[in-house]
Amino acid sequence: MISSRLRFPRSLFLTLAALFATASHSQAAYALTVVVNHSFHPTDPTYQLPDNPKPSLDELIAGLEAATQKDPKDVASWYQLGLSCYAKQKLDESQNALQTAVQLKPDDSMMWTDLAVVLYQQMLFDQMEEALRTATRLDPKNVTAWVDYAAYCYSRQNMRRARSIIEEAQENVPQSKELWNSLGTLEYNDGAFEAAETDFRKALAIDPHYAEAYYNMGSSLIKRGRLSEAVDPIFRATASYPDGQLNWQALLSLAIALKAVPDAMTKIQALLNLHPDAGYGWYALASMQNEVGNYSDAVTSAQKAIQIHPKDAEAWDTLGLAYLSLQQTDQALDAFNKSIAIDPTSADAWNNLGYYDFLAGKTDKAIGEYHNSLSKDHYYEPALINLIAAYQKTNQIELAQETCDTLALVDPDKAKELRAQLQ
Repeated sequence: MISSRLRFPRSLFLTLAALFATASHSQAAYALTVVVNHSFHPTDPTYQLPDNPKPSLDELIAGLEAATQKDPKDVASWYQLGLSCYAKQKLDESQNALQTAVQLKPDDSMMWTDLAVVLYQQMLFDQMEEALRTATRLDPKNVTAWVDYAAYCYSRQNMRRARSIIEEAQENVPQSKELWNSLGTLEYNDGAFEAAETDFRKALAIDPHYAEAYYNMGSSLIKRGRLSEAVDPIFRATASYPDGQLNWQALLSLAIALKAVPDAMTKIQALLNLHPDAGYGWYALASMQNEVGNYSDAVTSAQKAIQIHPKDAEAWDTLGLAYLSLQQTDQALDAFNKSIAIDPTSADAWNNLGYYDFLAGKTDKAIGEYHNSLSKDHYYEPALINLIAAYQKTNQIELAQETCDTLALVDPDKAKELRAQLQ
């Protein structure tokens, strides 16, 4: 059994500062899924510079350091130096530059907001809170600072404080789509899904093209089991933000769960005609083409995905599945190995590599790869099913029975079926 796992969103797609992205994604269950779009403005520290072509980041840092040495009161150079050092993850240097900038210009709310990002990553939480309080005091309409502050409180499991911060912010900026979206997210995480959807609708009334709110709406509907209703907001999220990986994955999962892959393929192809550089869209299309048996087309689509995102492990895995189905085994093996090299934690890729070796008669090697898959996800059903078949082939019936016991925790009917075959 080869695998291309359904991936319904396990959490919301928030417009919160990326200072929480590392902390959120490292947890066993995502508390928040954050848009990797930190609050620094500009997000590209070279955007104000007229140089053409743009200097490298190292060259930019060297130039800015020279500028601050020449004029230690050059606020703009200190600020740009802080942004540039942050982009290189030179956090000590970034903190020093931004602290110098706010000392020189203490009334700049966004500088304080950006300093808070660095202080968070430096684990200087008290200083970070003070920086955010300063930012909101200086500019009560600084939505980024309010949302960052609420996100921090949420990450510390202080839901009540996070909610009060958003509500205080709304008194100052009642027509902020980000604040309504964030409030909806807090409702979602508190289990109040209908209230959350109301907040997401308010965000969308302000901006009908707000991808995050559409995605969050779809996520909430999925959580309530209303899959058919979730299709439209997820599709709108994808159309509004075609570079969003989570959007495409949710579309793919909904199409498979609703057994509506052909219709979804038509819609995705139409989106890709408008956005041919949407690499994650090509991955989703390739996965659907595999699902319906269009393996040659899947190879083409997966190759387009890889051309755009060469480090996308899932696209390589999907390419391997298509090649394996076409019995182009050398190409399949190469694709699976590249997927694992990019992401050694992928249960999918280890399982699929095991299936490749099982078909090649290398059953003992396949068993090891299935175990690798299960070490990444103990209850990964395709790997459990494949491991049972491998144990059965090698006459290790007792181990097969034990694996059936584990499978029964995930899919009791399938475990019962396979256990009967072991008799």
